[in-house]
Amino acid sequence: MERPVLVWIRNDLRFHDNAALYEAALRGHPVLLVYIFDPLDKGPSALGEASRVWLEHSLARFGEEAKRRGFGWVIRSGSPLEVLKSLHRETLASHLMWNRRYEPDGVEMDTEVRDVFQEIGVEVLTCRGNLLVEPCQLLTKKGSPFLVFTPYWQAFQKACPDVAEAPEPYPAKPFAADIYSLSPEELPLTSKLLHWPKKILDIWHPGEESALHTLEQFCLHSLRWYDTKRDVPADDVTSHLSPYLHFGEISPRRIWNMILAHERYIRHPACSSPGEAFLRQLGWREFAHAVLYHFPTIAHTPFREEFQTVKWQKNGAAVKRWQEGKTGIPIVDAGMRQLWETGWIHNRVRLIVASFLVKHLLHSWEEGMAWFWDTLVDADLANNSFNWQWVAGCGVDGAPFFRIFNPVIQSKRFDPDGTYIRKHVPELKALPPEWIHAPWEAPGDVLAEAGISLGREYPKPIIDLEEGRKRALAAFR
Repeated sequence: MERPVLVWIRNDLRFHDNAALYEAALRGHPVLLVYIFDPLDKGPSALGEASRVWLEHSLARFGEEAKRRGFGWVIRSGSPLEVLKSLHRETLASHLMWNRRYEPDGVEMDTEVRDVFQEIGVEVLTCRGNLLVEPCQLLTKKGSPFLVFTPYWQAFQKACPDVAEAPEPYPAKPFAADIYSLSPEELPLTSKLLHWPKKILDIWHPGEESALHTLEQFCLHSLRWYDTKRDVPADDVTSHLSPYLHFGEISPRRIWNMILAHERYIRHPACSSPGEAFLRQLGWREFAHAVLYHFPTIAHTPFREEFQTVKWQKNGAAVKRWQEGKTGIPIVDAGMRQLWETGWIHNRVRLIVASFLVKHLLHSWEEGMAWFWDTLVDADLANNSFNWQWVAGCGVDGAPFFRIFNPVIQSKRFDPDGTYIRKHVPELKALPPEWIHAPWEAPGDVLAEAGISLGREYPKPIIDLEEGRKRALAAFR
């Protein structure tokens, strides 16, 4: 067997704009791609249930395309370092390549693997990963990490003029050797999951092809409305690209370039820029990853140390009602039920349900972060920890502790007709719009006509909103 180039695949399950695959294909050798599942990974980046469903099917799609292009494709289970060493003994690979990661565990592991393989004489090449600008590239004039988004975004735009994509990779020689591999179904991903696989796969279609199609449809049909309607959950003009980004089925460079290309055709000189509004969200994602890179403890510890003294509630029954969408607050319940049914939740509603848990119910942001991690198909360590800390007010550039979303006001503002609530909380569908946001305020005859008895068909509010607000303010002060 001719000595191959070994490429370690992680959260980069795509062939467009994949720098490591392109560099490997240039070497003129057969190329063997390897994905390694570590069953002993119990750290903060260990996969949640919804992500396991997505990964299994994404690996299947990626493997089919790898073989079609002439790449070798191997799935193994075990310690990544030991599996890579074993594959090197089996193949005598001349090179080892991968796209860089920026999470704390990933950086530590990549450094160890690089050092070991360089010591045994294997050429190691690492390439730009799933960010537009790497965290170490973008610092303040004093050489320190940015802690506020606005100046970060200004610097980011100046640092990001070149978003050229890596060309499509095809190896010069096909990988023809017979080598042992697991199938995606043999990994311990979804075999014990009873409810998630069918729910998620009825709605989502993991894989690079679906990712590129989703981006194209967003650009054609929703981008023009993004700036003005992105906070309206019933309209939902958001991109739905977040899970594809997380698993690397689409690159941020492809998204950036496509958004700019389409905006030229839809932007009116007198109107705001929907493309810029969307690209700013990509910038927020980059900011979250940069903060985690420079401050790795935010995955489990508040950035602002004084928040460690907050006396959080320990009411498991209240958290369970929040998780199940049975709080008696319609917009909160709609969001949490959408999450449970689809593995995803609208961006504006994420803020509402998170604020309700942390502020009104006074439960730790870590409890919410853990639930989102297990149930979101786009669960991402940097985004999840960063955004939960932002809502709680304990992160960098966080919302101030006294900013407490009133869910009823939010509901009336962003779901005025109650369309989103009716979809996900059908027991309230007969309520008129003026009462659907706060059914406990509705007259008895209105509730009776809608077939609702509070506490029976729909729960009474878990907490008085004003009392919850006062309690949160006192605790945070």
